[in-house]
Amino acid sequence: MQIREQGRKIQFIRSEYQSDLKRSTSKVVASCSRFATSLLPEEADKLTPAEREQVTAYFEKKRQDSADWRRNYSVQSLQEALQQTIAHLQAEQPLEPSYANQLWQSMAQLQKTLKKMGYPKPGKTAKNSESS
Repeated sequence: MQIREQGRKIQFIRSEYQSDLKRSTSKVVASCSRFATSLLPEEADKLTPAEREQVTAYFEKKRQDSADWRRNYSVQSLQEALQQTIAHLQAEQPLEPSYANQLWQSMAQLQKTLKKMGYPKPGKTAKNSESS
């Protein structure tokens, strides 16, 4: 079975060999929205068990790729989010005390993880050491 993303749809295409034509023919047997996380039951019923396994594996890989992308995006945008948080606090905008506590805990955990993974805290810059 072939799985093809086309526009806003995902098409599931079955190829069958036609001995009288001496070639394969392809037929779309099921389709769904590009943003779907699984096939509807009535669409899945049109597939063979082997094809259902392929579809399940496809959607699992799609979920994993999406989770990896979200995690990578979060890491890449963290510095900007921290700068926005700093600006928010400097503008004297209030935070819930419980949320402030969560921020402190998360920052401490981030520092420990960075250190553990081999990213030590940078030392004082030359500018700071000259003024001492």
